[in-house]
Amino acid sequence: MTSRISFSKLVRMEFRQQIWLAALQGLLYTLLLPFPALLGMSSELGTMANRGDRIDHFIWWASFSRDMGGLLALAAGVICALCAFAYLYSQTKVDLYHSLPVKRGQLFGAKYAASVLTFVLPFVAAQLLVLVVGLGYNGVTGAMAMEMAVLLVQQILFFLCSYSAVLVAVMLTGKLLTTICAVLVFFGYVPLFLLLAQAFADEFLYTAVGFSNMWSLNKATLKYSSPWAFCIFWGQGSGIENGRVGLTGSLPSVAGLCQLVALIVLLSLLSLALYRRRRSEVAGEALAFRKLEPVIKILLALPAALIAAIVALETFESSVWAVVFILLFGALACMLMEFIYRWDIRQSLHHWQHILFTAVAALAIFLGFRFDVFGYNSYLPDQDELQGMAVNSAWMGNRAILPGKETMSNQEWLDYLETDQVDIVYGLAENGVEIGDEGCLDDTIVKKIYVKYHLKNGKEVYRYYTVDEELYFDAMEKLCQDMECREKYLPVLQYTEDMVYRIYKTLYPNEIPVLYSSGDTGVEEDESNTGESELPETEDETSTENDTETGIGTSGEGDSGTFMENLVDTVMTVSGRLTGDAPLEIEVPRERIGEVLSAYQKDLRELPYRTIENAGSYLEMTLLVGHNTFQWSSSPLDGSFTNTIGLLLEIATESGL
Repeated sequence: MTSRISFSKLVRMEFRQQIWLAALQGLLYTLLLPFPALLGMSSELGTMANRGDRIDHFIWWASFSRDMGGLLALAAGVICALCAFAYLYSQTKVDLYHSLPVKRGQLFGAKYAASVLTFVLPFVAAQLLVLVVGLGYNGVTGAMAMEMAVLLVQQILFFLCSYSAVLVAVMLTGKLLTTICAVLVFFGYVPLFLLLAQAFADEFLYTAVGFSNMWSLNKATLKYSSPWAFCIFWGQGSGIENGRVGLTGSLPSVAGLCQLVALIVLLSLLSLALYRRRRSEVAGEALAFRKLEPVIKILLALPAALIAAIVALETFESSVWAVVFILLFGALACMLMEFIYRWDIRQSLHHWQHILFTAVAALAIFLGFRFDVFGYNSYLPDQDELQGMAVNSAWMGNRAILPGKETMSNQEWLDYLETDQVDIVYGLAENGVEIGDEGCLDDTIVKKIYVKYHLKNGKEVYRYYTVDEELYFDAMEKLCQDMECREKYLPVLQYTEDMVYRIYKTLYPNEIPVLYSSGDTGVEEDESNTGESELPETEDETSTENDTETGIGTSGEGDSGTFMENLVDTVMTVSGRLTGDAPLEIEVPRERIGEVLSAYQKDLRELPYRTIENAGSYLEMTLLVGHNTFQWSSSPLDGSFTNTIGLLLEIATESGL
């Protein structure tokens, strides 16, 4: 049995053989970590008047070292694993190593430890030099030094995670080329299927809501797709990886580091088990285990056939061509894999059963989506099965944000808008299923909407439909008769004066009610104008009422004090600025923000919902949602909002615009 001393000698022998790799890494890490920090700190010396400035500058370089170090650790894990176990690709070297009086497990451990040292020693030295640079410029605190030590441990674990994952690929293959291909497959296979799922959903599941923006919404899923993704997306998802935020960024939590250690141990043990079962004579072959050949071939040929189907649909817009591409490229992928296995083109069709299985599986997936075998698009639960529903326009650009929630997904909006008035929303869902993917019904104008079904059993289902526009607005008018429901669809009704930090508006001529109603694009002043203006023959009842909230049309008890008369006078006062397309840039004074907000909320409560959603312009607000924390909000506004427009024009007149 090999003693502990002989094992340590074996490690030293292996390290001496790989000393060239350690030297190259030492040079590279020095050039990429401490050297830029030294140049940066020396060039910024003139701006560092005191120690606080030096600390601030070095914090930036420590953050750069953290990010750069993480990427270097992941790349080094790939390179070190390939270099340490490259002998497995040579039959002569395998016979030599396996003839030594050393157990396979000990040989594996010695090479593992030696190649890890080729990274750890130069990397730790480079990070220490970064710290020395900071100490030399008196820009390091004790807390910062502790943070850098913790982050160094995290970077070493990133290296071990990458290293052990590559070892699994090395143990499964017998050639360098197939090892590199295996690493790429391990890294990109799950993201590839996510992209395929989104492509098929976009093409066939036209009622899908959850598949939209899948790539950006699935970082938590992608994090578990590979060991490298686990490190790259560190901190995404549940947030267990990150502890408190330190001087140089988020610090890893103890739970997150333990999770990473567990993954490293699992991958290392798996690679050791594969190494022990690996036969010596497989060196130079594509795969080390023949039984895996058909599995890997089909797993790679299947997505190739499905990608070909998507390409055919996008190019020819024909399902027939998609079937042809599936058969053709599925067969070619299987033949290519067989050629890589045997390196003999005559054996490309040797296992024709794999080609047949790939074609059948790919066709089943494609035709299942194409003909909606599982009834995804036609899903419509019975009305008595529903506890609640929600509807939302697919175009939400005219809606203010909820305070503190600047971005909300479609599903989050539907959850927020859920109502128990199922009978109103259910008719829209029925219409959406009836129209289907045609996009129109006869010559009817249509509307794109999102719908949520909340079943009594707790299940929540989200769908995207095309519905009749008139039916949609009729339903929305009924829903918004309930003021609580209207406040949900128009969040600005929930704003209070202390929440609004700023209101501003770029006002164009066609947004002024008097001009807008007559179809003019501007008002020309006449020298003989005595201040009197003709009013439209018919006036809206709401427009002629005195607006006591905004102060427009409150000049007294005389018949000249109506809202429209004062509004016309105000329009004529600023008309010279509104000729042609010249707009007014109106900034509401802080002391009048509450007045404008009140007038705007009055318009939102009184106007039909159709008018509000179809407004062609916006009132822009800045909300104060926390200490020095602001959010930008935009709400519908056009010439129909007479109370708000009149008050804005009055403010413009008082400001001399």
